[in-house]
Amino acid sequence: MDPETGKITVTDWSSVEDVGRVLHPDMLDGQVQGGIAQGIGYALGEDLLIDDNGVVLNASMADYQVPTAPQVPVLDKLFSIESRDPTYPLEIKGIGESGVSSPAAAIASAVYDAIGVPITSLPLSPEKVLEAISRRDK
Repeated sequence: MDPETGKITVTDWSSVEDVGRVLHPDMLDGQVQGGIAQGIGYALGEDLLIDDNGVVLNASMADYQVPTAPQVPVLDKLFSIESRDPTYPLEIKGIGESGVSSPAAAIASAVYDAIGVPITSLPLSPEKVLEAISRRDK
């Protein structure tokens, strides 16, 4: 996080997933990596803007920013733990959603550790970071 601009950059990421029985390792990696990229986007940039009439103001991909490869760190520290679940067919578990849920909390916690002020709404925009720093300095 740059304290001058408020810009947050995710430079590294590790993940451990409880995946049940792995049927296709490459598919597992792709699902987890995609989920983490979505979670980083949700945490740092995705902000659905709706006017007073309920019209979405940023409905196109040109206006609604999702992360691209340069905004996502190399995700080479992904680990899975197989804990087969006998109550499901093939002893599998869903893994497509697991990567999405943790980035926002992890990034918000890292920002809190860095600046000492919590930011309690997403996205964690540069403006919100700078505003939190200014609150801290008062």
